[in-house]
Amino acid sequence: MAPLVAIALALITRKVIPSLATGVIVGALVATQADFLLAGQKLLGFTYAIVTAQDKILICLFSLLVAGTVGVMGRAGGTRALVQKVEVFAKGRRGAMTASWLAGGLVFFDDYANCLVVGSAMGPVVDRFRVSRAKLAYIVDATAAPVASLALVSTWIGYEVSMIADNMPIEANGFNIFLSALPYRFYCILTLFFVGAIALTGRDFGPMLAAEQHAVKFPAEPEPGASKNPRPTYVSLAAVPIAVLVLGTFALMFRAGWVALGDQAWGSGPFTIIAQVEDPYTPMFYGSLASFSIAVVMALGSRQLDLTETWRGAW
Repeated sequence: MAPLVAIALALITRKVIPSLATGVIVGALVATQADFLLAGQKLLGFTYAIVTAQDKILICLFSLLVAGTVGVMGRAGGTRALVQKVEVFAKGRRGAMTASWLAGGLVFFDDYANCLVVGSAMGPVVDRFRVSRAKLAYIVDATAAPVASLALVSTWIGYEVSMIADNMPIEANGFNIFLSALPYRFYCILTLFFVGAIALTGRDFGPMLAAEQHAVKFPAEPEPGASKNPRPTYVSLAAVPIAVLVLGTFALMFRAGWVALGDQAWGSGPFTIIAQVEDPYTPMFYGSLASFSIAVVMALGSRQLDLTETWRGAW
């Protein structure tokens, strides 16, 4: 019922966010219907649903904070500066394709940000070396999602960990199961391998071969209005928040696992210690909060953004 309400309202009002919010409320009311009947008070049932969904609230906050961090880094130019570091590898057609592939690996924290940043940043590069935009679209698309799903911390991970924990027949650490399953993500691993192999060898077939031959014969014109001297920015505006997100989250998990193991922690491996964490959601939330805070402070401190621009980027 909730999806139908959200879709119908979106079609009628043409406003996505209010429609989704209404769908969430309807879904919560339907899910807690039994509590309404038992308690006799709708407010009590709805409050009970919210309280018992603490883990999911933390996961939602984690995903929102990571997305906000990505927005601030992108608007400040940090993510673009990070991608531009791999442009030194763009020497010739194969170099341009390889640089696009490597750039996709750098933006591992969100697949949508990956597509937007790498696609826009590497577009002029592949045009210069007569690589088709179709090939760039393939490289970007086939790198973004696999990288985000294999990364130890990304906007995918919060949702995945929550789904794993909810669907286990016994109470289990969803993050630990996620880590254990990484080697078996054959599609993601092989896709990244194939993209790299195609970029390095320059071998094509079918419609892609035709697109590449056309790009060589008829090079793309420079995009109108493209700035040759964009505002200078700093890699640190992206590198530092990413480091805080990844290292901070794992440091908090390591600390929680160490406390859980007690004296047995000495001599145990880091992943063994992390596996002992009963509540991975709280460290994930605090790690994302620290990363978001650092991204905002650095964007404002470097004067790349003012307060309004920072808010718009995060939103």
